[in-house]
Amino acid sequence: MSRAVPTAFELYFGSGRRDPWQLAELEELFFHSLGLRNGTRKTTWRHRLDDLNALVQQHLPPQRPLEIMDVAVSSGVSTAEWFESLERAAIECRMVAGDAVVDAFVISLGRLLRALVDRSGYLMQLELAGRAVRMPPPRRRDRIRYLPFIALMKATTRLFGTALRTWDGTRPEPSSRLGVTCRPVKLMSLAVRRRHCIEALEDDIL
Repeated sequence: MSRAVPTAFELYFGSGRRDPWQLAELEELFFHSLGLRNGTRKTTWRHRLDDLNALVQQHLPPQRPLEIMDVAVSSGVSTAEWFESLERAAIECRMVAGDAVVDAFVISLGRLLRALVDRSGYLMQLELAGRAVRMPPPRRRDRIRYLPFIALMKATTRLFGTALRTWDGTRPEPSSRLGVTCRPVKLMSLAVRRRHCIEALEDDIL
């Protein structure tokens, strides 16, 4: 049986412990399900650049620590793997990982209704009673079925409109207004988020 797509709240704020293989599978399902406001998806594959990482390593400049910028990183999985390959080679470095959508927010209206939105308030995922709903729903009947919940969460997100657009990434704590909670999150693989030498920035090169 295939796994259900995890919700953003489950993936980033859930309390359950997962082994690395389970986490990798959940992240792949999650990121592949997200539709961004520019029409793209955060789609990537693990270990797809291993050969390139090994090739580039032979041509790196000698100064240390290296300052590296990786652009259009999607979920950042390949960035983390590049960093790990440099670590194994004892190459000290600092990385900046940029992508079009990095700063995101989980808006919670109670415990049963949540939405994952970007800075503009664009809905990337709806969570209904712990279940993830793709945005936009692929089937017409589902678009009609979920329309009231989508409209409600769009209106709810407007409570934080200015705060979302001006968030500088330095305040990770949640905020609340009128019983609605907003939790900032870096929309990256946890492999990136747990490494202090990798800084994730929102940077649309297009």
